Amino acid sequence: LRRLIAGDPGPSLDNPLSLEVAMPSPPLSTIRPDLAPSAGSRQTPASVETLEWLIIGGGIHGTHIAARLIGDGVATPRSIRILDPGTRLLDRWRTCTQATGMTHLRSSEVHHLDLDYGGLRLFAGRRKGRVRRPFVPPFNRPSLGLFNDHCDQVDRRFGLSDLHVRGFAQRCTLVPEG
Repeated sequence: LRRLIAGDPGPSLDNPLSLEVAMPSPPLSTIRPDLAPSAGSRQTPASVETLEWLIIGGGIHGTHIAARLIGDGVATPRSIRILDPGTRLLDRWRTCTQATGMTHLRSSEVHHLDLDYGGLRLFAGRRKGRVRRPFVPPFNRPSLGLFNDHCDQVDRRFGLSDLHVRGFAQRCTLVPEG
């Protein structure tokens, strides 16, 4: 692992990073058989895969960063994983917004997961079964349903759910190369 992102991108690390990851049941090898250690190996599933990017947190920012890295050609899906304890990306976002009874976002239509500044507005225009008042004043704030549907579309376009590893980081340490 040469890059670690938690919230927003930091500089590339000169030394590899050792990351201890807590995995839920079932183990990673059950979720992703291709990551299972070989017979007789003492390696854990998390140590089998070498990554260039590990994004800690599958919320709004972590999910957008993954889409941006792939969409801008900075990274490939094979080189990225998104570590989050939720059952799916944006799990906590959806739980919290539902619990508060939110109907529209506080932020404007330009704040979304897509790469294009006007991506949410374009998505709203193409959407089947359009919602009445998808944007409300002030600032053309999108409805929560529209925003979440758009997040799902961005997820599908970039294959972000396939990059999700369910777990959480317990410890990060720099290890000298060698």
